[in-house]
Amino acid sequence: MGGLMLVAVRGLAIAKWIHNAGGFVLLIVLAVSLLNLNLLGKMGFGAFCGFDGSAIFSGECRDPDVARTIRRSVWLAGPIIALFYILGTACVLVFTSPSGRETA
Repeated sequence: MGGLMLVAVRGLAIAKWIHNAGGFVLLIVLAVSLLNLNLLGKMGFGAFCGFDGSAIFSGECRDPDVARTIRRSVWLAGPIIALFYILGTACVLVFTSPSGRETA
């Protein structure tokens, strides 16, 4: 708990290093065997598929004109998701400098 408090006080400059180290350790752990690499590939595929396909595969979309409904949902959700990613990246860049050095 104290470590989390120190990171919160210090800010994103330390938090990004902790996040990167955690990702690196995860890759090392998953690279131990071929089974783990197989699972990593499946998890990555699942992460890039997104939740938009789950409604289609589970049969929730019962509209007779299902192609039009899915096309409309993608056209509506795509710009909103892109806006969230852009705003999230902008917020991180406001608090950290891209060079890795903090500005006073």
